[in-house]
Amino acid sequence: MAVSPAAHAKPSFQGIGFLPGGKQSAAASVSRDVIAGYGTNPTGKTEGWVAKLR
Repeated sequence: MAVSPAAHAKPSFQGIGFLPGGKQSAAASVSRDVIAGYGTNPTGKTEGWVAKLR
């Protein structure tokens, strides 16, 4: 049974652009092991991020 990339990626978002209390607005798979997206940090500012899956 395959596990979706998003399931692996979620923990990686911590420290890559998301602080506790931030919200993910969108995510898109850039390649097999890289995901990029944007969301809001706890101050309400929109930030982009890139996460490399392990």
